[in-house]
Amino acid sequence: MTKLAVAAILVATVAIAAIACGQAAPSGPSVTIIQRASPPIPAPAPTAVPGEGEDAAEAIVGTPVTVNMIDNGGAGPMEYDPVDFAFAVGEGVNFTFIAEAAFHSFTVSDLDINVEVNAGETVGFDYIFEEPGTYELVCVPHEALGMVGTITVQ
Repeated sequence: MTKLAVAAILVATVAIAAIACGQAAPSGPSVTIIQRASPPIPAPAPTAVPGEGEDAAEAIVGTPVTVNMIDNGGAGPMEYDPVDFAFAVGEGVNFTFIAEAAFHSFTVSDLDINVEVNAGETVGFDYIFEEPGTYELVCVPHEALGMVGTITVQ
């Protein structure tokens, strides 16, 4: 190839590049992307706990009952102390639950009672027994290990 041919190819390449870079982008509909933040997830409604918060002045005044949740260091046997409870219709009770080394619950499904107590914690719970009957009491995680009892309301 001659110098003249190389120069012609070089000039043509530069001219094509200049024309290609100088062209406007093809016109058409433009798209605008707007990013929006997801709406905030609403916080769960607070759960009412008798004896706490704004209604503390309306706390139930009742019979104090301490319930020991015995688990012998987490090795069993698992049991409530006391196991069985008897209350009068309309009686208010101020429960105090004390868990030893394991998580426990004080659950009476028929009365919509479910109090959870973490290992080593003490939890208070107030309740008024309004319906007569005998109700099954269970510790949900330890029911199969015999951590059950009854509540009788007369």
